[in-house]
Amino acid sequence: MCIRPSPNIDRLAPPVIKMAIIRDFYNQQTLGANLHEKLNQSKVLMFLFRHEHIKKSKSLVAKEVAQKFNPDANITAYHANIKDAQFGVEWFRGFTLVFNALDNLEARRHVNKMCLAADVPLIESGTTGFNGQVQVIKKGVTACYDCSPKETPKSFPVCTIRSTPSQPIHCIVWGKSYLLNEILEPARMNPHSITRLTQTMRKKSRS
Repeated sequence: MCIRPSPNIDRLAPPVIKMAIIRDFYNQQTLGANLHEKLNQSKVLMFLFRHEHIKKSKSLVAKEVAQKFNPDANITAYHANIKDAQFGVEWFRGFTLVFNALDNLEARRHVNKMCLAADVPLIESGTTGFNGQVQVIKKGVTACYDCSPKETPKSFPVCTIRSTPSQPIHCIVWGKSYLLNEILEPARMNPHSITRLTQTMRKKSRS
């Protein structure tokens, strides 16, 4: 069985991994490309990740923690991107079942195509805000992930921000969602600080 978490294992992957361990899926492989970030911590994530795991590979940490729940489980972890050449059709053919826990359309479409090419069943799942979706995909039996049109996201999912940005949008969203809060938080405690900060920013914009 392959558990394919998102580039950053998010709110969906920890319960999927927990379910697999409890239900005795002894041979697993998990794959993810990101590090655990403090800004992504939540009560759901705390099932797998702790403060001491910040800046560590999410996939490797997930394996380490999950095996404590079930020492008999044979888990292989990859810190890589699912689109890497090593994860070709033959690699997918090595599984009896693939679970997706992804947060972006591009990766979900890629895994969908690979599972169809390898003729391996896929349980495709994901989240959009507070909504969740699950779809069973089996070649020749059910519709595939791309068989129905998908709406293009109108906003960038903050949960996909990575420790090392790979797109300009990562820097923009990080600055807007996190950096400004870090700068303005002390100022909120002191009204005079807000005035000084505004004046300083205006001077810099004119220079």
